[in-house]
Amino acid sequence: MDYTYQVDDLALAGKAQIRSWLMQLLDSGMLSSSVNRKMVTLSSFYNFLERNQVIGHNPVEQVNRPKQPKRLARFIDQSTTAKVFVPEQFERSFQGLRDRLLMEIFYATGVRVSELIGLKVIDVDNDRLEIKVLGKGNKERHIPIGASLLQLVKEYLSERKLAFGSYSGTDPLLTSDTGKGLYPMFVSRKVHTILGAYANITKTNPHVLRHTFATHLLNNGSDINAIKELLGHASLASTSVYTHNSIERLKDVYKQSHPHK
Repeated sequence: MDYTYQVDDLALAGKAQIRSWLMQLLDSGMLSSSVNRKMVTLSSFYNFLERNQVIGHNPVEQVNRPKQPKRLARFIDQSTTAKVFVPEQFERSFQGLRDRLLMEIFYATGVRVSELIGLKVIDVDNDRLEIKVLGKGNKERHIPIGASLLQLVKEYLSERKLAFGSYSGTDPLLTSDTGKGLYPMFVSRKVHTILGAYANITKTNPHVLRHTFATHLLNNGSDINAIKELLGHASLASTSVYTHNSIERLKDVYKQSHPHK
């Protein structure tokens, strides 16, 4: 279909011309994300013309931009996750225990990088089997942990004491190779190196472990409201992205199992 609607004077260009151009781009098969980038560029051009009094207003602001499809949260499947966390994959040393504990905390609790870095020794509650996390907006939440993770914390702290001497409850729980607190790039590099060893893992940043934590909980029957609280989301809308992953999993099960697929 021909959407061409041209004018010779920029001052006369308006919503109709922009909409016809937009429809041409979409009809040609261009992705919504690419169309939106072009719209941003065009809007910047019209803002320039408006500042220089060539036109009276920016017509791009009157045109609705195409909606972009929601991206599914990337996660690691459970069979691969089991391989990632085999204890023998990590050295029996301070650094090895630290790396293993770092990965285990991400997967077992779904914390953000900033929250993991902010964990203090005292935040691990041995009696209540939980950790205290300080999230966005300084909101505090308590996340349950298993006995196996608690045992790993104890082993790590024992190795840490041998490596760097005594520590206090207010010291960072996880430290670098020199005994100092962690920083975002250090954490990202560690996770990337560990996950990068698996060819079927396409995303190797720390956030994929947060997605994996939430998706595995949901796939195994956890209530989405409970997952919302564990992740520290302000609204259920932020957590609902994981339901799409579960729906895709259900579709796969249906295709593999239903006799009339």
